[in-house]
Amino acid sequence: MAGWLAWCIAAVLLAAGEVFTPGLFFLGPVALAAVASAVASAIGAAIWIQLVVFIAGSVASLGLLRPIARAHLRMPV
Repeated sequence: MAGWLAWCIAAVLLAAGEVFTPGLFFLGPVALAAVASAVASAIGAAIWIQLVVFIAGSVASLGLLRPIARAHLRMPV
């Protein structure tokens, strides 16, 4: 199986998991990181680069997007 296809399957599964766990907003940003790793794989990056892209993308997207999403879930008083 091609590496980019494995990352795409992982991204779809993570996105589906996000749909079934409303309110947490944890798997969606990780799915975005899997898409970034799929792109890295498609351009021919080594597996360790793909893993670095996935880890860095996960940390960055969780750090940036999750606080914004959590703020929108709170109702103003």
